[in-house]
Amino acid sequence: MKRTMWLLLLLCVLLLSGCASLADLPGLSPVEDIASPDDRFVEIGSYSMHYSSYDSSADAPPILFLHGFMSHLHSWDYLAPALADQYSLYGYDRLAFGLSERPLPERGAAPDPYARSQILLRAIGFLDHFGIEKAVIIGNSAGGNLAVQMALEHPDRVEALILIDPAIYRNGPPGFVSALLKLRIFDRIGLKTTRKLAQDPLELFEDAWYDPEKIPDELLDQYLQPLQIENWDRALYAYTKASSDPGIIKRLQELQLPVLIIHGEQDSIVPLKQSRQLDEELPSSRLEVFDDCGHVPHEECPQQSARVILEFLSSIGYE
Repeated sequence: MKRTMWLLLLLCVLLLSGCASLADLPGLSPVEDIASPDDRFVEIGSYSMHYSSYDSSADAPPILFLHGFMSHLHSWDYLAPALADQYSLYGYDRLAFGLSERPLPERGAAPDPYARSQILLRAIGFLDHFGIEKAVIIGNSAGGNLAVQMALEHPDRVEALILIDPAIYRNGPPGFVSALLKLRIFDRIGLKTTRKLAQDPLELFEDAWYDPEKIPDELLDQYLQPLQIENWDRALYAYTKASSDPGIIKRLQELQLPVLIIHGEQDSIVPLKQSRQLDEELPSSRLEVFDDCGHVPHEECPQQSARVILEFLSSIGYE
C-alpha cells in the first residue's frame, strides 16, 4: 500500500512538472539596469555583492548586518541611523537576494555558491575585505542562523550576537524536501512554485509585519525591485535547493559570547516560543519581546529596537 501511494505521488509530481515551463521569464533586466548610481558593489570570492556602510562612523566599533530570506540590505535602513553615530555599520545582499550576483550553478559542479559552507565563507570574506578583525553581528531570521554559524565556526571574529526573530530551529525546507529538490524531475515544478512569489509578492512581505498597512511605500518598492532582475527565480530556486541543516542546534552551548535576542510577539513566521527556547539554551543571553510587532522589529519597531540594542552594546562595553 505504501509503495502504491509513493508511486502515485511520483506520478502526480511528474505530471505537474510537465506543465511548468523552463523558459526565461519575460521583461527582466540585468542588475546593471536596475541599480542606481549610488549603489555600491564589492567582489567577494569572485562574486559581485551589493553592500552599504549606511553613512556610519568609519573609525567606530564595527557591526555587520545579515538580512533574512527574500530580504536585502535596505531592511536595515530604519535601524541604521540610530546606530551610525557610535558604530561603523556594514551590510550586504547575500547571493540570490537584493542586487547581488545571482550565479546559476551547474548540476554537480563544486563548490555550489549557495552551499552553507560557501555562504559562511563569503560572510568571513566580507569582514576580511574591509579589514574587520572582530565585529558584533546582527542577524534577522535566516541571517540570525548565519550569525550563529559565524560565531560557532569563527569565534575569534565575533564579539557578540544580536539575533532578531532568528530562524534557528527551522531554516529552510525539511531534510526530505531538500533531498527531493535535488532530483532533476522536480526542477520544473520547483521553478514554477518559486515564480509564484512574484504573482503576489506583497502577501509574503506583509506576513512579516504585524500591521502591514504601516509598511512604507519606499520599503515595498525596495522589496519588489529584485523581482525585476534577470534570473531572480532560477537563483532563488538554486538557493532553496542548496539549503541544508547547518547542525547548530546541538552546539548552542558552545556560544559563550553575549547574545541579545529580540522577537516580535506577533511574529507569524518564526514563533516566539522558539526564541524563548533559544534563550533557555544559550549560556549567556537576554530576550526582549516587543508587543505589536512582527517578524522584522528593526523595520516595524526601529526606535524600540535601537534603544534595546544600544543598551545591550553599552552593557558589554562595546563602545
